[in-house]
Parts: sequence; structure tokens; C-alpha cells
Amino acid sequence: MQWILIVVQAVISGAGVLLLRYASQRFSGLGTTQIQTLLAGGLGALMYGISFLLWVYILSKTPATYAFPLTIGISLAVTSLGAVALFGEQMSGLQWFGLVLLIIAVVLIGAFGKAS
Repeated sequence: MQWILIVVQAVISGAGVLLLRYASQRFSGLGTTQIQTLLAGGLGALMYGISFLLWVYILSKTPATYAFPLTIGISLAVTSLGAVALFGEQMSGLQWFGLVLLIIAVVLIGAFGKAS
């Protein structure tokens, strides 16, 4: 059960960061044409806040040695892949290799780490 909360928290956190990135790229001042940007930024901040509350709950129920690497690893993967897919950001071959290693580490910690 804890790993489900960890994945949900990490995805919400990553999505919040991506929405904040979207809003920060488009914000040019307060005007009626900026409503979509403000909504995206507000939703991103809300998602980031929700992910923080989930994180506090997870830490109260799960060892940090298990939860922290999983949460950070999944969040990094979601944010990196989302930035490539949504914003056309580029990653070098070494960054892709690092992302693959990160995913392998998350799988190993998830499979063999102790959740309680």
C-alpha cells in the first residue's frame, strides 16, 4: 500500500513542477490573456502542496530510507520525461543513461527495500 502512495505523491509532485514550468514560461504580466497561465500556475502550486501533505503522511508511516529514494527517483523521472515530451527539452546521451540507472535504482529499492 505504501508504494502506491509513494508513486501517487511522486507523480503529483512531478506534474506540479511541469505545470509551474509551463506557467513560468508564459507569464508576462497580469492581463485577461494570462488566465490560462495563472490557472496552470495555481494548479501546479496546488499539486505541489498536495504532494507535500502526502509526503508528510508517507514519512509518518514509511522509513525514510525506503520512501525518500523512491519518491525522489520517480519525481525526477516524471519531471525529466515530461519536460522532454511537453516542452521539447533535450537530454544528452549521458542524461538518458543516468535516467535509466535511476529507474533501475527505483525498481531495485522498490522490490528489495523494506517498506515498514
